Amino acid sequence: SSVLAGVLVIGHQPLLGLSGTLLPPGRALALVAAAWASILPPVFGFTALAVLASVATRSSAAGIGLPVLIGFAMELCSYVNGPAVVRRALLTLPFLAWHGLFTAQPYYGPLLQGAAVSGVYLVGCLAAAYGLLSRRDMGS
Repeated sequence: SSVLAGVLVIGHQPLLGLSGTLLPPGRALALVAAAWASILPPVFGFTALAVLASVATRSSAAGIGLPVLIGFAMELCSYVNGPAVVRRALLTLPFLAWHGLFTAQPYYGPLLQGAAVSGVYLVGCLAAAYGLLSRRDMGS
C-alpha cells in the first residue's frame, strides 16, 4: 500500500536516498521491496518468542503480551550506551537494517547480522518451546 500511495501521490519520479542521491524509479521500487522483506526475519524471531512465551506460561495472553514487553525492553536497551555485543544480540535492531540499502554505497552487514540474530532467536525459541511441550503430560 505504501508503494501504491507513493506512485499515486508522487508519480514515477526518482526517490531521494538516505545519502542524498537520486534513485531511479525501478531501482527505488526494488529497494523498497527489499526493505519490506528485510523485516521478515525479526518478525519471525518475535513470533517464535511469542510461541515460547505461550507454551512456557500455558497462556495465549502471555504469548501476546510478553513479546511486546520484551520488545520494549530490547528497544530501551538499544538506546543505552552498553556493550556493542549486547546491542547486536537484540531482536529489535534488525528492524533498522534496511537503512543500509538506501545509501550511495549500500552496506549489507547489518542485514546479514540481523538475519543471523533473528535465526538464532527463531531456532532457539522454537527448540525451547518444543522441549517444554514434549515434557508436558498431554494425557486425559
